[in-house]
Amino acid sequence: MNEKDSKTKLIALHAMHRWLQAINGRGHAATTALALSEDATVERYGFGQDRGTVMETFVGYAAINAWFALTREICQFQLMQAISSDESGFISGRYQLTAGEFIGGGLWQARLAADGRIAWLSHQPDELAEKWAMPELEPDEHVH
Repeated sequence: MNEKDSKTKLIALHAMHRWLQAINGRGHAATTALALSEDATVERYGFGQDRGTVMETFVGYAAINAWFALTREICQFQLMQAISSDESGFISGRYQLTAGEFIGGGLWQARLAADGRIAWLSHQPDELAEKWAMPELEPDEHVH
């Protein structure tokens, strides 16, 4: 690996570690500002029948922090593999989410701003393990 590739990987790793601090910080303004550009966009994808569909889009610190704040204290995110990156500032890595006995995961893909902070990120959860999956309802059923 040449020096330029090493620097690119290091920038990507730092960006993902700052993202982890922000998402685990549940909306701490200073931590979010270190991880994300001011006008950053986060797209949250669905799972199950909504796999591949953007379910919510958050733009800017206020919206992203409000989303972070919805995460309960028991939930902890961590990286599960080496971060991949390229010279264009595109990075990706798999994450794991634990909450007590629950273990889930997914994929983060991001584009970095010129300053190394995240400008855009897609949050793509994996399918839930069968024991955590929601029961499928018939079309005319509803939950009370």
